[in-house]
Amino acid sequence: MAKLYRQPYILQPALAPYREAYERLETIEDASERYQAFRRAPSLEHKLERINAGLSRQHRFSLAQQDRAMHPRVRLTKDGQTAETIIFELLHRLEDPWRQKAKEYWRPMIDRLRQLGLNPTVLPSPARPSNERLEYDCGERRQSLTLGRFQNIVSRVRRSLPRRLKLTASG
Repeated sequence: MAKLYRQPYILQPALAPYREAYERLETIEDASERYQAFRRAPSLEHKLERINAGLSRQHRFSLAQQDRAMHPRVRLTKDGQTAETIIFELLHRLEDPWRQKAKEYWRPMIDRLRQLGLNPTVLPSPARPSNERLEYDCGERRQSLTLGRFQNIVSRVRRSLPRRLKLTASG
């Protein structure tokens, strides 16, 4: 059962009716009546099992893969930094992180990985030799980051940064 709780693509649809029921429970002022209403609610485990049983093997695999793609859990350093947090630090230090194109931060990223002792190496991408791919140490193995993926992360990080207003001297 614990496995189902760790799978957001099963847990989220199962929790939706429970959120609504909980909100209704909060409106009941009498404690004993609230308790009885709570007891009548079906168990979450039953709902989780029903949703899990309704998924085909291929659909479950697809949902799991989508979840992994949306929530990468690769920690690059012992203190838990990810590629996204490193890029955030690079951009956050700048006065105007939107001034340069995303690919212009590629070299500073390589330098930062070198400073962190991750031994970065730039290689041609196997899919497109004209594109670069960055390999670096991550735990016991090597990870890779393509220039395209890097640019996507830079764009996502930029959206999370507050825009600093530039005041122009207009008399």
